[in-house]
Order: sequence, then structure tokens, then C-alpha cells
Amino acid sequence: MDDLLDEFYEYLTKKRLSENSIKAYVSDITDFKVYMEQNNINYLRVGTDDIYNYVHSSLINKSQATITRKINTIKKFYRFLLHKNYKIDKGILLYNAPSPKRKTPDFLTEEEIDRIINLPDTSTFKGIRDKALLEVLYGTGLKVNEVIDIKVNDIDIDFKFLKRNKGKNQRVIPLGTKSIDSLKTYLEERKKINTKVNNLFLNNNYDILTRQGIWKIVKYYISKAGINKEINLNSFRHSFALHLLLNGADVNIIQELLGLKGVNVLQVYLDVLPKKKLREIYNNTHPRA
Repeated sequence: MDDLLDEFYEYLTKKRLSENSIKAYVSDITDFKVYMEQNNINYLRVGTDDIYNYVHSSLINKSQATITRKINTIKKFYRFLLHKNYKIDKGILLYNAPSPKRKTPDFLTEEEIDRIINLPDTSTFKGIRDKALLEVLYGTGLKVNEVIDIKVNDIDIDFKFLKRNKGKNQRVIPLGTKSIDSLKTYLEERKKINTKVNNLFLNNNYDILTRQGIWKIVKYYISKAGINKEINLNSFRHSFALHLLLNGADVNIIQELLGLKGVNVLQVYLDVLPKKKLREIYNNTHPRA
């Protein structure tokens, strides 16, 4: 990593972003820099044509969502350079990445969730951890990176909530009875472990449980439950939101729980609600139904 990327890293750190987000930003810029160097282009002299070529060559097989993320990272980096008084092509800051196509997420039914969560062998530390992890994934609707970042002190067992800090904002997420019960058991067992790691979830070596580690756990229990769906790490989050909707929760509350900035992003969940269920929710909640 060169000096500018080191400075960019420090700049992001001061923004109080999560370590995972910072690493993702720096990785995106490193990939971009390598591409420019391979094409004999000084990344400090990049223009919008260079961005276009990068998108349509290096990123051609990437999803639109990935392209959008990488372009937004590049724009963030060049805003940082502008702040450092570097002369840049300001057109980069106006470059619009392709809009991601809305894709219907993969959902798990409530019965499938129960099957998965009841599978871990809770006579072992690994099984106790896995059950607590699965309960938190489904019971909070947190993104996987947020789950990785949970610290032991973020859990309030007595008041049954989890606090999440993002920059200057704090989000309080309620924890259900089943999540609390699993977390209580896990925390008691975790106390017996000799580790300096403050993150809540530990891997089998008592270090921080990574995204890949969580995926391995989730994939194992989905397979063991005999579920043949295209499930990914966001499926628990998607199922959390859909099940709340199906049970009549207000979209603004769901938006708050998910940490989303706009109600319109929930449209993908509303799209899959059966019309009969929409009528049922309307009849049960509207004063003039």
C-alpha cells in the first residue's frame, strides 16, 4: 500500500467506519490502481473515460451491485484527493454507475428457520455458539458484517437489546426471548475461554469469527436441514424483514430495525407479499377497513 492509500485508510478510520468497510474500500481502490498501472495510466491523472474503460473491461462480469459499490468507492477516494488539494478530473465525482436491478431475495420460511436453528448440538461449545449465531442472524436482521462487529458489551441481557454504533449514530435493536436464551448460554460458556478478543462470536481457535466462517456455518446447517434453495448470507436478513411484514409490522419500524434510510428499499419485500396477505394486514390495521 502506497502513502496515499495509507492516508486514505487513516481518513476512513477517522470517519469511524467499521474495519470491514475500510478494508473493502481500500481493497477496491487497490484493484483500481492495479488496473490503471497495468494500462500505463497514472491513477492520479484518471479521467471519466478511464473509469468507463475500467467498468467495461475489468468489471464486465461483475454484478451491477458490485459495479455500483466499486464506482462509489472510487468517487469517495477522489473526493479525498480533492480534499488533499490534488488536481483531479471533477467529472469523476459525477460519474453514475449502472443502477442495480432489483432482484427478489431468497427467503426461508418460518418452518425452515426453526429446522435450521434447532440443528446445532448444544452439548458442545461449537454447537452453543452456532445456535446463538443463527438466532442473532434471524432475530435481529443485521448484516453479516454487523454481526461480526458485535462486541460482548453490546449485548444487554437484562433489558434484552443489542446496541450498534455507526459513526455518531447508535441503533438499538430488541432481542427476542429465544435469542436471549441462546446468548445467555453462549456468554456463560464464552467466559470460560481464555481469549483477549472482544468480538462476541469466536471461531474454533477462539479468534474473531469471519464472514467466511459464518458462511461455512450457515451453509452446513442449511444442507443438514435438507433445504434446496439458493441461500446466501443475507437470506436470514431478508427472511427477518419478510416475516415481520407477513405478521403485520409497520414498514417504518422494519426500516428502523434494518438500519435502512428509505422506505422504498423495502419494496422488494412488499413485492413478494401475497395479495391475500396484504388484504389481511389492511383489514387488521386500518381503522376503516
